Amino acid sequence: MCLKIRNFTKEILPFVTGILFFCCLKIPAQPASEFVRGTVLDTVVIKGDSGDSYALFLPEDYRDSVPVPALFVFDPAARGALGVRTFKEAAGSRGWIVVGSNVSRNGPYETNFEQASRLFSDVLSRLAIDPDRIYVAGFSGGARLASTLAVLSDEIRGVIACGASFSPNAGQMPLPGATFAFAGIVGSRDMNYQELWKADQWLDRVGLSHRTFFYDGVHSWPPQQELQRAIHWMIMETQEGTTGSASLRQQMYSLDINVADTLYLAGRFFESHREYQQLIRQYAETYPGEMDSIRERVNKIERTREYKRQQTYFEKIRIAETRLRNLFSERFHSELEKRPPSADQKWWEEQMRSLKKKYGDKMVGGTDMLWRINNQLYAMPIEASESFRRKGEFENSLYCNELLTVLFAENGQLWIRRAEDLARLHRPDQMIAMLNQAREAGYSDVSAIRNNPLFAPYLSRADFPFR
Repeated sequence: MCLKIRNFTKEILPFVTGILFFCCLKIPAQPASEFVRGTVLDTVVIKGDSGDSYALFLPEDYRDSVPVPALFVFDPAARGALGVRTFKEAAGSRGWIVVGSNVSRNGPYETNFEQASRLFSDVLSRLAIDPDRIYVAGFSGGARLASTLAVLSDEIRGVIACGASFSPNAGQMPLPGATFAFAGIVGSRDMNYQELWKADQWLDRVGLSHRTFFYDGVHSWPPQQELQRAIHWMIMETQEGTTGSASLRQQMYSLDINVADTLYLAGRFFESHREYQQLIRQYAETYPGEMDSIRERVNKIERTREYKRQQTYFEKIRIAETRLRNLFSERFHSELEKRPPSADQKWWEEQMRSLKKKYGDKMVGGTDMLWRINNQLYAMPIEASESFRRKGEFENSLYCNELLTVLFAENGQLWIRRAEDLARLHRPDQMIAMLNQAREAGYSDVSAIRNNPLFAPYLSRADFPFR
C-alpha cells in the first residue's frame, strides 16, 4: 500500500519538498498484542530515533486479521490523549481505531508534515487498518492540518474538522474532483464560526460531499452529541452498505430531528430552518413520509414574521462581524509595523466599550458575535506572539502581549506573558512592574514564577513580587 501526496504545485513545494508523510508500505501489519484493547494508551513511542509518540485506542474486539477504520486526530497543542479520549466514544464505539499525535501542534507545516509521515508510517505498519477507511480529524489549527492532509492526498476518506476548516495557504483548499467527505463542527461562539460557514458555501460550489454541524458553544473540542452526529454522517456518507447501516441512519435521524425541534420550540426559527433543510437533504429518500411533515414546518416557519426578522438580523450580524474582524486585523498589523510596536490603549478600550454597548444585551446572534470577536481578539495576538517567539522576535511578541493585557487586563497569565518578553529583552524594571500587575489581577502561582528560568536571574531582587 502506498499513500502519497498528489498535485504538487510551486506554492506547496516549500512545505512538502522531500517529505513523504504517508510512507509506501509493503509489509503486513505486525501483531498488536502489546497494546491493551478498550482503553486509551497515552504514549506509544514511534519506532526509530525521532522520539515522536502518539496516543492510541483499540476497540475491545480489534483483531490483527481484520482491517478496520482508523481516525487520526490532531490537537493544536499536541495533546494526543485528549484528542483520542474526545473521539473514543463516538468513533471507538463504531469499531474504529483512534490515534492522536503527541507531537503535532500549531506551527510550521513542514514540521507537521514530517511528524505526520512518521505517525502514519508507524501506525500503518503495526495495526490492521482498512486502506479505504482512513479518516483524519482535528481541532482549531489541528483541524486545518487534518484538512490539508486530505487535500494533498487521495487516500484520506474523510475529515472531521472542529473549530476551523481549511488552511489559507496556497494550494491547500479542495477543488472540484476532491475525493474525501468533509464534516465541520463549530460552536456559535467560536471565533471561527464564520470560517466554517464560508467553507460550507465553498464546498457547495466545488461539489464536495460535506455537512457542517452547528451547536451552542465556544472554541473547544465539541460535545459528544455533535461528535456522534459527525461520525454517523461520515459513516453513512463513505461506508454505504456497512453492516447495521439502517439502524445507524435511524440513530442519526433521531439526533438530527431532536436538534432541529429543540431550536424550533425555543423560537430560534432561523437556526431551526437551517437544520430542517439539512434533514430534507439528508433523508428525503430514506424517510419520504417524515420529510413531507418537515417541509410543511419549513413552509410555516418561512411565513412567520419572526423568522424573517431573525434572518435579516443574522445577515446584519454576519456583515458587521466581517467588518469588525477586518478593522481589528488591520489595526493590529499597522501597530505591529511601528518601531517599536505599541498598542493604542485608548483606541482599543473605546472599541471594546462600543461593542459591549451595541451587542452585549441583544438577541442571541449579537451576543454570540460579541463572544466570537472577543475570542478573535484573544487568539490573534496569542498566535502571533508564539510565532514571534519561535523566531526570536521578542519586541513584536511584547507588543502582542501588551495588547492582550489592554483587552483582558483581568487575566493574570497575560501579564506574566508580557513579563516574560521583557525578561528576554533584558528590561528588569518593566518586568517587575508586569509581575506586580499579574499579582494584582489575581495570579498566585508562586512556584510557577520562581521556577520559570526567565525570571531566575531576578529572584534575589528585593522588589521581586512572588516570594
